[in-house]
Amino acid sequence: MITNLKKLRDSWKRNRKIQRETPEVWLLNDLNVAYIQIPKVATRSIQQCLANYYADCEGVAKPLSWNKEWIKSVEKKTAFHATRKELHILSANVFVFAFVRNPYARLYSAYKNKILQPLDSGEKNIFWNHGMTLGMEFGEFVDIVCTIPDEKIDRHLRSQSWFLTYEGSVIPEFIGHLESFDEDWSELNKLFNLGKPDHKNSTVSLNTENHLEGYDSELENKVFKRYQADFEFFNYERLYVNSR
Repeated sequence: MITNLKKLRDSWKRNRKIQRETPEVWLLNDLNVAYIQIPKVATRSIQQCLANYYADCEGVAKPLSWNKEWIKSVEKKTAFHATRKELHILSANVFVFAFVRNPYARLYSAYKNKILQPLDSGEKNIFWNHGMTLGMEFGEFVDIVCTIPDEKIDRHLRSQSWFLTYEGSVIPEFIGHLESFDEDWSELNKLFNLGKPDHKNSTVSLNTENHLEGYDSELENKVFKRYQADFEFFNYERLYVNSR
């Protein structure tokens, strides 16, 4: 009885925290550039690049290799959370950019990284409050995701349009795509000389790029409906064009 009450309380606290979350943005004041980060879209690679730029600009000591702790130390100095309305206002005076990813691939990557990988790594189940269990089938995972709106779901599973739009309009001036990352980042570099990110993938040895293996037509249709705004705003195509 006591255990169940504690679990309910912890779940309520976790869900309440999630519902109060806002997007995180990195601001480089000297360039007047801001980056809205989206989980599961090359976040660590971009963070590392921006942290390295910041260290060079400020003349502070840099590590031989950027790890989570070092990146976090710079993040505390340059990043903050803001509502989408605040980001919209910011974009009037600051060049805002972001990167997006194929919605099918992003969701499948989150599944493998957060549901399967912890079975081997010993990491915690960060989706426990959504009724998800480690090792569950992808179809079960999708069914749960599709019942929870963006405002109530973990940020790794929120639609990318939730981060990047305000009242039906896209906030960033520049949106790159993970599928053409090198080319798109090169365009940013021509403008701001941010440096070149090292490619980092937290989903170790799970072949997440082959996201097609996780979908049949039924799952594809569910995911398309759940993330339809992402397909429309960021020009992604459906896996199965005849799906309804």
